[in-house]
Amino acid sequence: MADKALLEVVDLTKHYGGLAALQKVSFSMSEGIIMGFIGPNGAGKSTLFDLITGFTAVTTGEIRFMGRQINRLAPHDRRALGIARTFQLCRLFNNMSVIEHCLVGRHVTTCSGIFDAALQLAKHRSEEKEIWDNAMQLLSKVGLESDALQPALSLPFGKQRLVEVARALSAKPILLLLDEPGSGLSAEELKKLGGFISNIRGEGVTVGIIEHRIGFLVDIADWIVALNLGEKVTEGPPAQVMNNPAVIEAYLGKGA
Repeated sequence: MADKALLEVVDLTKHYGGLAALQKVSFSMSEGIIMGFIGPNGAGKSTLFDLITGFTAVTTGEIRFMGRQINRLAPHDRRALGIARTFQLCRLFNNMSVIEHCLVGRHVTTCSGIFDAALQLAKHRSEEKEIWDNAMQLLSKVGLESDALQPALSLPFGKQRLVEVARALSAKPILLLLDEPGSGLSAEELKKLGGFISNIRGEGVTVGIIEHRIGFLVDIADWIVALNLGEKVTEGPPAQVMNNPAVIEAYLGKGA
């Protein structure tokens, strides 16, 4: 894409022994877009997000964020740079409420330290109030404000997904990577999620989405990257990608 690249992935490869989970995948992600990632199960989509966020080590290739090579940075350092994510499988904390998940998500951006907290200095109290207010605003945006004090794991699976999205956003990321955020959501909830994602893009957050519900992705994405068997098949505007014969074959089989 021609616009300024926020994220650049160059010949990214991940081997597990003799198995290539990803093989020389390259693309660039412009600032302020919604980019979708599609492909059948086993295509390498979640592995790609694991590599970008540092949860899995790169075998070969390069990841650049805002012009900086980040291959060797730990996940928390990449989070501090502005990269946040959700996971394919919900990863919520035991015995923590919905709003506490959002409060935890902000820890990488706070300034007050242990002594400020212990002495309850004005700086700490002011920051705590700002974090709480921000968390409630996020929960309101995803429709969870009435569940703020409920244990997160007591909620239906679809709502747990939204807790993850709110937690990821609580750190005010520059780049948000969502791994199947629509899983478990009803059609109405999915529609609201699409509107919410479009709104946060409007607030300056660049979004990458892995999603199997293709109609949802085509409706909101500006650009789609298609993967199959660890390799990039094609990329481009949604309509172009979905009409690509190689993409159709990957999903439906040869001769479809």
